[in-house]
Amino acid sequence: MWALRKRPSQLKKEDNALLKRLFEHSPLLKEAYQYPYQLTKLFDVNITRQVAARRMRRWVNRVQSCGLTCFDKFIKTLANYSQLLQ
Repeated sequence: MWALRKRPSQLKKEDNALLKRLFEHSPLLKEAYQYPYQLTKLFDVNITRQVAARRMRRWVNRVQSCGLTCFDKFIKTLANYSQLLQ
């Protein structure tokens, strides 16, 4: 569980090996693991509000089109409270 909670940059060799085994059994888990860090990257760069909004909308579209439902509540909350997605 802890390996899944760490940022990819914080993973140790053992963590990477564990995740590799997990992801071999569940490619969907691998995909779900990657989405939060893709979104986090948006906040790690200096971009304009318009560029951030466009990238967030793209991220939401990718998540919604992949078939994962674990982000649905987050996306709904984001849409309710974020002017970026309007």
